[in-house]
Amino acid sequence: MVHHLVRKRGIPVLASSRSDPAAPWPCTLFARYSETHLQASLYLRFSVPVCGFSQDQTFTLIYDADNLVPGVNSIKPVTKSPPQDQLVELARSGNAQLRVLALTIKQPCPIHCPLSAGSLGPKSGFDVPFHQLQKIAQATEIDVLLDYNWLHTDNRAFFDKLIKHPEELAGLTEDDKYTTHHRRANWTIFSPVDQEEPPPYAPASHKRSRQSEFPT
Repeated sequence: MVHHLVRKRGIPVLASSRSDPAAPWPCTLFARYSETHLQASLYLRFSVPVCGFSQDQTFTLIYDADNLVPGVNSIKPVTKSPPQDQLVELARSGNAQLRVLALTIKQPCPIHCPLSAGSLGPKSGFDVPFHQLQKIAQATEIDVLLDYNWLHTDNRAFFDKLIKHPEELAGLTEDDKYTTHHRRANWTIFSPVDQEEPPPYAPASHKRSRQSEFPT
């Protein structure tokens, strides 16, 4: 059975590429696991205006346990609090326990993106959020600012295992109902910028057989 490390509908966080810490971007963090099958995945979901769509589109960055680099991930107190308006958005209660979830991954994460042919570009006037998402999507070092109060005490032991010993876990498989309306890609789906593209993401073929439901 798959469980949620944080609430089912996700929690508000600020995410940034470690190479660009001054530009954190709001998104939603999901964290799901199966203790029985030793599987876990983290998800960052963004909503941004996209050219060709009348409504904002969701992009979900997938951080499977087996894509995390062992021995370098951590969750630690912040050294500088965000502005008050951002703090209000992040906090579960008045006494927020701010933490930075620092992740390092082996290769840029896969992404669930809208069904569309070709690359995707920002809607006119919304270049900043779109390109910030692109930076985070192609980064292999990511920082996520969150209120640790969202993580239930009963789940903290498994969460620590995911962060400190990801090599002991596999990633969760995708929910077919979700992938019916989204396609799996990598950061190169975004309109190109002046940077060298990495090799396309190839889903791991060695993962154990497992069943799960993607967060909705």
